Amino acid sequence: MELWDTNQDGKLDEEELQQCPGLRSDMGAIDSDRDGAMSREELQKRLEAFNQNQTGLKAAFFKVRLNGKPLPDAEVRFIPEEFLAGIIQPATGKTNASGLIRPQAESFDIQAMQIGYYRLEITSPQISTEAQKEAVRAVGAVVEPFSYAERILAINE
Repeated sequence: MELWDTNQDGKLDEEELQQCPGLRSDMGAIDSDRDGAMSREELQKRLEAFNQNQTGLKAAFFKVRLNGKPLPDAEVRFIPEEFLAGIIQPATGKTNASGLIRPQAESFDIQAMQIGYYRLEITSPQISTEAQKEAVRAVGAVVEPFSYAERILAINE
């Protein structure tokens, strides 16, 4: 919270969460009182649920879209949010022709990721304008133990 709570109100609002796209991507699950902000208690509760599940690695599937269309042959790097740096590992992968990716954590021999929150770096020749590059910086992802559904990573300029 200390990293992003710029107005010191004890919560992270939409503007403050711009700096943490991984957490922002999970706002619907974290904001249990639906006040539009994430409290320390709400975040702690979500992280405790992750821990209680005792899942360390998970096969995660994502579909990367650029302006609504699949983004093929994109290099995608999942970087742990700052508060998880050194706790979980980055993961990487390349999208297929349909924009699908199944990332792999850097020191594991299986296509799986650690549970947590990530910001993304996406490299593709199709991402060429400044607006597209800015949109990529806003994309975050959560890998959580409770769902096996494919997640959409949308880049919209």
